[in-house]
Amino acid sequence: MSQQGINISKYVHCVGQKLGETGKIQDAIVDCAFDLAAELQSSLKQKEKLALVETGQPPHLIIDAKRGTISPEILAWSIAVTASAWSEWVFAAKSNNPINQEDKTKPEAAINIKLVWPYVRTSIEDALSKARQIGLDKEKKHIPHPRDHPIYIELRK
Repeated sequence: MSQQGINISKYVHCVGQKLGETGKIQDAIVDCAFDLAAELQSSLKQKEKLALVETGQPPHLIIDAKRGTISPEILAWSIAVTASAWSEWVFAAKSNNPINQEDKTKPEAAINIKLVWPYVRTSIEDALSKARQIGLDKEKKHIPHPRDHPIYIELRK
């Protein structure tokens, strides 16, 4: 991490590179997210004094390379950031890159990517908003109840 923050283009590039190697987007995102998690932790330590748990152990929002452990919270956060950034980039790039737009072998792809791109950011933002709503709901004890109390996002531009 630099003085300027976390270089997100590094992780967008990482996903593209690993996707090219494996052909599996989920593996590419998770592999790159592990490195981002370490940067998130480092940045957090510079910005916040994270409390120790009663046993004197490090905070739960941790990565411990020596023990090969990572907290699910920071890993999920880094996966979300990595996946969101790569998704926004790939739709923006393919919507605006003349090479993709002028590809005569796949004219439908160029049209479809432009149609879908406006929905990407709003669906991610809406999912975050709805998840926050669940986490703040005292009546439901801050737990999702998808059968009894579903919370929906609707695709919008």
